[in-house]
Amino acid sequence: MKKFIVCLAILVISSSALADQPPLLIGSWENQTNEGWMDHQLNGDRGWAEAYIDDPEIYGVKYWFSTDFQTDGSYSVKVVADPQTEENGYGQRLKLDVHNDLWDHSKLEFDIFGVTDSWMQIEEMIYSCETTGWYSISGNPWAVGNLEFKHVVIDYMELGTGAISSQTDAYGSFVFCLNSGSTGSFLYVDNVQLTGPELIPEPATICLLGLGGLALLRRKR
Repeated sequence: MKKFIVCLAILVISSSALADQPPLLIGSWENQTNEGWMDHQLNGDRGWAEAYIDDPEIYGVKYWFSTDFQTDGSYSVKVVADPQTEENGYGQRLKLDVHNDLWDHSKLEFDIFGVTDSWMQIEEMIYSCETTGWYSISGNPWAVGNLEFKHVVIDYMELGTGAISSQTDAYGSFVFCLNSGSTGSFLYVDNVQLTGPELIPEPATICLLGLGGLALLRRKR
């Protein structure tokens, strides 16, 4: 009977593992490369359009690979978060197109660290995909004060069909929209990853474990 229960436990663990996906790191900047991240702010004064964050025109001006305030490895990405003059009042900075892996997970997680003499925040996170337009994930901004750290978790699969359209979409995009109350404000971003869904045993496996427990109780009687 003990062997039977052990086998059932192994079955539950293996079934749960099959239902889950390991975390996928999509932003660490350990190799000091763009890793697919782009600047998504159109700025008529400077003539910038969408470009990778290590593009010579914007690297060292809006973005840096920094050894300060990293939470995973040796590097983070440092992003300017000065007050913006665009129509929406904030800059659409970091943008990543996520392909098939987007549909295998359910959450976007990242670490942020603020350096400012006033206030700064991710005003909102914008999501888009091939068959839908822009969709605001955040109704409430993620604010960080000076030398303040936050770990942010966004369950994007709970947003409904308005955000996540279909697994047949070729891509999805996440965009960080920044705002601050003063010049000289910076946001450090690190350890960006896709996680979830949570480990949930399949119903059939739960039933088998229950039957095994009943059999053990019956034998004890």
